[in-house]
Amino acid sequence: MKRKLMYYTVALFVFASCKDSNKESGKETKDADTTVVQKQADDITKIADSEVDYQKETTNEESAKKIQAFLLDNNKKDIENGSLTSNDRKFSFYEIDLNDDGKNEYFIQLSGQYFCGTGGCSYYLLNNDFTVNTYFSVTNPPVFKSSNVTNGWHDLILFGDYNQDGGVKNYTYLKFDKSKGSYPSNPSIVKKTDMAPNGHDFVMWQKEYSKAKQFTF
Repeated sequence: MKRKLMYYTVALFVFASCKDSNKESGKETKDADTTVVQKQADDITKIADSEVDYQKETTNEESAKKIQAFLLDNNKKDIENGSLTSNDRKFSFYEIDLNDDGKNEYFIQLSGQYFCGTGGCSYYLLNNDFTVNTYFSVTNPPVFKSSNVTNGWHDLILFGDYNQDGGVKNYTYLKFDKSKGSYPSNPSIVKKTDMAPNGHDFVMWQKEYSKAKQFTF
């Protein structure tokens, strides 16, 4: 009888050990599977990202980090109170010299419902030292750097109104205001013209020809 009881005890111990082992093994397998899936997703993102032909003016990682720091600091209050969620904390940028001083300015497009409405999205133009030059409201891409210069800064050209066929009817020229040290902040109130950009004007944020890499902050 004692020998049978000992056999039962050993059997129960072995069964419990195997059960715990299987449970732990299952957990490890599940964790491993999750890691593999995440790695595959990351790899797919990297591959897809590498296959996109971004404009070289939009890909500088060091500049992106500095812009991230600026946006985090500039929107700190709304991030902390939850009104600016991670879904809306996206941006793209162009490094571009607008005043021909040999130093790049940083033209930033913000994305998401927080920064965009029916009239357009918000944009920042930062000076080379990352101070604000102009904050643009209700602005839509594409944006052209004109070959024409006003007060030492290249004009910026936007599409204006559209006709019934969806074609561009007129254009908005944003000219640098020397007295304010900035461009007009609300393009929608600037007088429009029928003079279109020319082939020497550099285009930004045009999906077909000038793709900008997107970052988060």
